Amino acid sequence: MKVVNDKGVAQADVVVQLAGTRYMADLAQQLYFCNLDNNFGTLVHLSDLAHDEEAKEASLAYAFLANSAEGLTKEQLDEQVEAHLAKLYQVDVDYEVEDGVAKLQRAGLLQKVEADRYQVTGLTKAIAMLDEEWDDMFHPVPN
Repeated sequence: MKVVNDKGVAQADVVVQLAGTRYMADLAQQLYFCNLDNNFGTLVHLSDLAHDEEAKEASLAYAFLANSAEGLTKEQLDEQVEAHLAKLYQVDVDYEVEDGVAKLQRAGLLQKVEADRYQVTGLTKAIAMLDEEWDDMFHPVPN
């Protein structure tokens, strides 16, 4: 089942590229204002940015695994993501494939189909699974 087509990957690339530009501008502005705040504000902001980067690792792993009908090995996933980012941004990136795969595994979205090949849960089911997990994350405290 092919979840992400070439048009979907291209659209995702544009979104990632725009997000990268906004990210750099926001980072400069935020660090300036955090500096006016205090060092704790800077640490909180940098922590938030790190969480964003973690989500990108998982999103890239999901997109490339979903686009592969027979699944990918970790090595293939790593090579494809790095080649795609190098082509898109003209920079060498060391994609942390182990981190991306581990995040999908913890979320229950990753299946091992052979000794060394992985596939992901279909998009509709993945959304339902994540929605259920997030709904169960916070429980209101009675007054």
